[in-house]
Amino acid sequence: MHCCCFAPTRRSRACIRSRPTRRTWGRGVGARLVDAAERQARAHGYTCLRLEIRADNAASLALFRGRGYREFGHHAGYYHDGMDALRLQQALAPRLPADGLTG
Repeated sequence: MHCCCFAPTRRSRACIRSRPTRRTWGRGVGARLVDAAERQARAHGYTCLRLEIRADNAASLALFRGRGYREFGHHAGYYHDGMDALRLQQALAPRLPADGLTG
């Protein structure tokens, strides 16, 4: 599996890169990477995650859309082969304790 890293670069921006290898597809690796990235973003005080996904990457789009990420734009010809990138974002609400109480 390729690395997933969370690298805060500014208060409002971080770089997260991940690309599970083909042999890990369908095993929940992507979901675990997203969980880890969201935890790290919250821990660093971020309130929103934004990302770009290849417009033809149906599996990744399904993963993120299923987790509540919404499209807010696109980059035409973003990738080296001319494929567009879709821009998605998700607000990061604070996680509540398992009992749902905050105090």
